[in-house]
Formats: sequence, C-alpha cells, structure tokens
Amino acid sequence: MAIIIVEGVDGSGKTTLINKLQKDLNVITVKSPRPKNYQDCKDLLARTLLLAENTNILCDRIGIISEPIYGPICRNILGFPPKAEAEQMLWAMNSIIVYCNPGLEFCQKNVESHPQMSGVKDNLPQLHNAYQEWMGQLEMGSVCVIPYDYTEDSYTDLIDEISGMIDIQELHPLDRETAMVHEFHKKFGVNLNQLVSPGMMSHETFNFRQMFMQEELNEFAEAYAESDVVKMFDALLDLTYVIKGTALLAGITSTQWALGFDVVHNANMQKTRAQSASESKRGSALDVIKPPGWEVHKPEPKLKKILDL
Repeated sequence: MAIIIVEGVDGSGKTTLINKLQKDLNVITVKSPRPKNYQDCKDLLARTLLLAENTNILCDRIGIISEPIYGPICRNILGFPPKAEAEQMLWAMNSIIVYCNPGLEFCQKNVESHPQMSGVKDNLPQLHNAYQEWMGQLEMGSVCVIPYDYTEDSYTDLIDEISGMIDIQELHPLDRETAMVHEFHKKFGVNLNQLVSPGMMSHETFNFRQMFMQEELNEFAEAYAESDVVKMFDALLDLTYVIKGTALLAGITSTQWALGFDVVHNANMQKTRAQSASESKRGSALDVIKPPGWEVHKPEPKLKKILDL
C-alpha cells in the first residue's frame, strides 16, 4: 500500500497540508516520535512498513529523512542514519515524499509566530538549505520526491498525482536498472556532469555518449557475425547500461524513465503490423507501423509532461 511522507523544514506548512491530504485521500496519518538513535530510526521505520501492509498511510515526517538534517544542526548530533543508507531505505519502501517548500521567507514568518523546538529559529536558513540539498539528492536518485510550494492549483495537481499513483497501486514507477546505473555513476564520479533537471547536455558529453553507444552497438554486430550468443547478450546489456546512463546525464531520473517507458509502450500497442515491406519506412515486413489517427496516441505530449518541460 502507499506510504506518503510529508517533509519539510519547520514553518513550511506541513500540518496544514497533512490535514488536507488526510481528508481528501482518506488515509491514516502517522506521527512518529523523534528517534533517539539510529536503531530507533530503524524500529520506527519497521513499524511504519508493518502498518502500511494493509492500508495507505500518511507520515508526518520520518526520522530517516529529518534526523540527518536536524541532528547535526539543532542538537549537535551527527545525522543518523547516513544519507546513502537512508536513500536505500526510502527506495526499498517505494514511498512518495511530498516536499513542502514554500520558500524561506514563508517559513520564517511561521516560525516567528509559532513556538518551535530549540535551535530552529536561529538555524532556519541553514535547515532550509540542508533540506533543499537533501531532497534534491533523493530526487536525482531513485526516490520519488514531489515538491509542493502552495502556489495556485498546486494542491489540485498534487492530489491528482498521488491519487493516480495509489489507484494503479504503483506508487512511483521506478526503473531499477536506471537506479543501479545511478549508483555506478555516483561511485565513479560520472554524475559530475549530470543535469539537475531534464535538458540538453554539453557538446562534449553528447559526443562522448554517442560514441559510447555506437561502440556497444558495433560490439553487438560483431558478436552476431561471430555467432557468439554470449557476446551478443553482453553487448546488449552494456548498450542498455550506457543508454540509461546517458539519460541520467541528461537529467532524466529513474522514475521519469519508468513513466516514459510506460507511455511509449502504451503508444506502441496502438500500432499495427506491416502487411508487406512496402508499408514499412524501414522496408521490412517485420516492422510495425503507425495506424490512421496516430496523432491521438503519439507519446510526445505525455513525455513532455513527465519531464515537466
């Protein structure tokens, strides 16, 4: 079932949003006590997962996200759990994180008018920046993060997005292969040139990745010429690895890839088999072709929405 986590710095309007989501999504709200240590974090997470086995739940913060921020800044305690491990936990939970981020000025006004725990008021800019960085890191990885800024129509869009995910019982379609390539990129620093949002990579990166993909495609052709099925398999896997790595460098996340693949698949299922080679622009009866009225099925508008362009 769905685990929806509402996160954000103090004063970002989490309580207001949670009350609305609880009513509109008809979910149970869970507010965990502040964890005392790393083991406490994991125990609270285990209880959350157990509760979510039978119902959709809404979490008012969760220690594995907030403690790596608040611990070091407000309480002089090193953050726990380590962020890399927390990211893996969040990925395994298949959770949705709603990141409340109406801006620092908005949060400061709320903090001024409402009592907060010790250290928040004086350290709010630092906390706000830490949340920005942490949420960005999660979003660029394998975790679904939905930013929410309280602008006009943003709540309706948020409800539609979450409801759709719950309805299809697939909270945030995630391409695990892309997530693994992302892990590889981080280990070797390949992601240094990764865009923070989908866009055009540099000429240098483009030329290198194009050459890289062609190299793997050539190896596939060579393996076929040698009648070597194992080498063909290896070349196809390598080509997939490079293609998905290229998507990451273009700022396309594992979630966006999974959503996009689903869109393209659904569009392709509307095509028809070529009856002869003459019907195919590739000159092959093995081809499938676009049917009359293809405009209503073409994937580009949906892909544009997925990339938020």
